[in-house]
Amino acid sequence: MSKPSITQNQAAGGDRLAALRAEIDDADAELVRVLARRFVLVEQIGDIKAMRGEPVIVPARIEAVLSRVETHARAAGLDPATARRLWRAIIDEACALEEAHIALARPPSAPTATAKREASPLAVRATEVAPDPVRSVSPEPFYSLLKHRIRRRLGNVFGLKNFGVNLTTLPPGRQSSMLHRHSKQDEFILVLEGDPTLVTDEGEVALRPGMCAGFAAGGRAHHLMNRTEQDVVYLEVGDRTAGDEGAYPDDDLRAIQSADGRWVFTHKDGRPY
Repeated sequence: MSKPSITQNQAAGGDRLAALRAEIDDADAELVRVLARRFVLVEQIGDIKAMRGEPVIVPARIEAVLSRVETHARAAGLDPATARRLWRAIIDEACALEEAHIALARPPSAPTATAKREASPLAVRATEVAPDPVRSVSPEPFYSLLKHRIRRRLGNVFGLKNFGVNLTTLPPGRQSSMLHRHSKQDEFILVLEGDPTLVTDEGEVALRPGMCAGFAAGGRAHHLMNRTEQDVVYLEVGDRTAGDEGAYPDDDLRAIQSADGRWVFTHKDGRPY
């Protein structure tokens, strides 16, 4: 029986290399999915820290995570030092994301006249304003319902203090918020693109581009639903009257604005989430 030729060995080696690379591609895809899940959790932690005013970097917590990773690495046959270096980089990225959440979740402070002139542009293109990385400060299970909306906080670009202006994109099948009403703050929306449905505790209205709606404090509970297959884009305006509360008729949820402007969420009986 003749031995395999060099060409045959090369072909077999090439097939094995291609198979291994395909397995690496599959492993990479799995890693990306796991990392995506981890960073969604990081976003939620950042939102909670923003509400509570807690620090982003907690050395004891970081070291505990790294120690657990080393233990998992040993069990999986991975060099613990390599695992620590990799997770240190992941943690650094997570801390940067949390810091961005906390910075943008805080209401803008009142700058001096000089600082305001230096920091605020005269005009911007609204669609070029960076989306707010804080998709929602609501606790689960509500966060997952709202995390897909995209808000560009236009008012913050100019240091506005008395009211906020957001350019919001609502993907297909998503909702703007839970059905709610504010106790002190008024709200207003203007539809720019798409056909959302305005849902209130008094009924529903199909909206079209150019249509607008307003919601006085203590009035109708409301939210928008995108039941179409296209994005909905709308402008939302709300004042920043202090001491506001949010009521949610259909959900076991209550929101109270703290003295520093952050929202604290509880169950309707007062239990924290």
